[in-house]
Amino acid sequence: MDLFLAFLGGVSCKMYDDLNDMDIIHSDKLNEALKGLQWIILSVLSIHDFNFAMIIYTVNLINSFVNSKEWSEPYEFTGLYVFPILLLLSFHTRTYFSVFDILLFVGFILIASIEPFIFTEETSYSKLISRIICAILLIILVLKSSHGISQSVLKCLYYSLAYFITSSFFQVYKVPQDIKGKTTVLTFISEVVPSNLI
Repeated sequence: MDLFLAFLGGVSCKMYDDLNDMDIIHSDKLNEALKGLQWIILSVLSIHDFNFAMIIYTVNLINSFVNSKEWSEPYEFTGLYVFPILLLLSFHTRTYFSVFDILLFVGFILIASIEPFIFTEETSYSKLISRIICAILLIILVLKSSHGISQSVLKCLYYSLAYFITSSFFQVYKVPQDIKGKTTVLTFISEVVPSNLI
């Protein structure tokens, strides 16, 4: 059940993010439903799992420093101050990380730190491809999860996998609209290949 909730949490998080950032749907009720779902899921997953809560919070906190614009909205901003309550409530459940856990934790942090500098636009073919690649890598990690990966980190993998899959769908939907039907082979290449190489 925890893995299903983690996956659902990743979907709801990215749905809320992209529906608003890409200006697709204007529905206060849907926004509030997605926000409520996120907090319910994060609370259920975190209350008995400090390690999961710490990874989720640390990654998002670091991302807020390098991607301050995205974290300036009231919901996102206040979440950074409210979430530590879950860390306090679950602190007694903390356990040691395995070597693989630490490596993946560092990987999450690096992605959260670097991605805002690589993809400054909301939609692009290069961002779509990166999302698909990340999803594939996460699927491989999930399939190899029996090799020293804890349940806490596995939940983070499911959460992230759902996040990247959902993001991919939104990119597929929005990218052609944003370039207004001018999709050509040259457009695709210019999006994917760095300008200094073409």
